Amino acid sequence: MEKKKIEIIVIAVLGIFLITLLMNTLGKGKKVPEQGMEVKEAVAEKVSTPAVQPVPEMEKPVPVEPVNLDWGRDPFAKVPTAIKKSKKHQLILSAVIWDEKEPHAIINNEVVVIGEEIDGHRVKKINNNNVVLEKAGREITVELY
Repeated sequence: MEKKKIEIIVIAVLGIFLITLLMNTLGKGKKVPEQGMEVKEAVAEKVSTPAVQPVPEMEKPVPVEPVNLDWGRDPFAKVPTAIKKSKKHQLILSAVIWDEKEPHAIINNEVVVIGEEIDGHRVKKINNNNVVLEKAGREITVELY
């Protein structure tokens, strides 16, 4: 029984020692505001480093020479189209409304059917993606834009 009592006393003393050591370690550097001291002064006293740190100078960027990579055609470049002599006679097919019996086409923002005329051209045939026009015995095929 005597041995048990000694073990309990030693464990209690070690526990008190560890708790004291822990409290001193965690409480180090903290000051409790004195009576009469304003809260702002207590907070200002706690802050030892400024909130905003100065930004270190940045290194100057190293100039990089452009690398010429030949990847073929540019997918974003505009494709050159055939140059027409005059915009006055330019025909633009913007849509085809396909119907086997009576197809319609929209040329220069006008709806036309087979047999009608537009800008001096007679509509001869309307296909799924183009229209065949005739003027003075010459046939012109206008592709869908």
